[in-house]
Amino acid sequence: MSTCENIHHCRTMVGIISSCLTTLFACTWVAVHPNIPAPYETSLEITVRRIRVMVMALIAPELVVVWAMRQWFVAGRIANKYKDRKWTRTHGFFVQMGGFVLVDDTENLIRVLDLDELEKLDENEFPKISQAQIQDKSKRDALSKVLIVVQTTWFILQCIARVFEHLPITEIEVVTLAFTVLNLFTYTLWWSKPADVRFPHCVRKNPKPKLASSRENEVLGEDRMDNWLKGEDDGLKGEGDGLTGEGVSLRGEGASSNGYHEVRLEEVDPEKGRDDDQHDDGFLDAVGRIFSEMRGWWIVVITEVEDHSPFLKIFSLPFYAILGILSLFSDMTGYGQYMIKDEKRVPTFYAGDPTDSEATQLILISSFIGTIFGAVHCLAWHVQVPSPTQLLLWRVSSLSITLLPVLEVVAVKTADKNDNFLMILAVPLLLLGPIAYIVARITLLVLAFTSLRSIPPGAYETVIWTTFIPHL
Repeated sequence: MSTCENIHHCRTMVGIISSCLTTLFACTWVAVHPNIPAPYETSLEITVRRIRVMVMALIAPELVVVWAMRQWFVAGRIANKYKDRKWTRTHGFFVQMGGFVLVDDTENLIRVLDLDELEKLDENEFPKISQAQIQDKSKRDALSKVLIVVQTTWFILQCIARVFEHLPITEIEVVTLAFTVLNLFTYTLWWSKPADVRFPHCVRKNPKPKLASSRENEVLGEDRMDNWLKGEDDGLKGEGDGLTGEGVSLRGEGASSNGYHEVRLEEVDPEKGRDDDQHDDGFLDAVGRIFSEMRGWWIVVITEVEDHSPFLKIFSLPFYAILGILSLFSDMTGYGQYMIKDEKRVPTFYAGDPTDSEATQLILISSFIGTIFGAVHCLAWHVQVPSPTQLLLWRVSSLSITLLPVLEVVAVKTADKNDNFLMILAVPLLLLGPIAYIVARITLLVLAFTSLRSIPPGAYETVIWTTFIPHL
């Protein structure tokens, strides 16, 4: 069969755009496995946070891979530490995403339990939950993940097929192709991590029983005290006193010095995951918290320039505002993502603390992945565009996102050396490099869509056999 016979099916503009947008959505929204939200957060807040992560993933998708890689490293270390308890990497992911929480006797959430606090639990208190039980909380099973991988794989195959058939690839397809390559890394790293979990596994903190006075001890007697501690005295049983209840084991002061034990989820009816339509004040509370977070970010920026002269404020305010935006992206690399005492959820990009060896591997692997991502854009080096200026912008932006990850690693390593001359060279690159990268990424996204106004006729042709591969 000749090439002309193979390539007789025509694509439409709507088909090109829809396949690219569907794949981009799978790479920036569906592929992200977020941490567990706080109990007071509504669906609105959770959605707003997901949109923010999606926008950040569109601008710097390599950092999503870095986030997933950090969690993968630490989750593996946690699984290896508790392999005698039959913990897997899924358990490690569950710890990192805030899967274990401490609740009081009235079932109110006290705080998220991090790895250090879990280590303090005794044998009876340590959470007993299997990998299957954790995955049961996930909103995505293996089949749904496979379908997403098939979608991204189909997009890669059809782009490769177009190259072999000497058919042009549009800029938006090149951008999407770069995302699909990173998406395969992300899904591989997060394959065993539960997705979109709303409710954690609860560990209850029981109040320690009050010690009876000496006279009360005489009245109760030794047998009476034994029965009380066993929860067998009808006179001391009571609903909600934390001593008895179906399926709840008694833990008194003598059970553990930590004073809390595991509780089945069905015993706890937490006021978590409140939906906006179930609480009259839920929507207003959510909007208030979102506004408060934005206001807090702006206050930090204003505080930095409040002591400056009016003239200097005009120039310094945009600078600190840009630094504030860059700090959001630095969170994805793990900087500033630490557990705070009595926090109700883990930070958005929390992944634990990698070891020095793991941190070194993260830097090298992430720079390599970033270079691959940029190199994919260079495949459109000779793409047909409406104007030479647009082609120049595409080439400069593609080279920038290809080289900057490597240059940033070199700058970090150079800054570690106590050499003043090298520091003078490294610091500007560390500050301006991320800004240049974000500008280049936004430029590529804009060019990808504006180029749809004028695409070559061959872009509407497709390789017929790729249509038989299941895809969206």
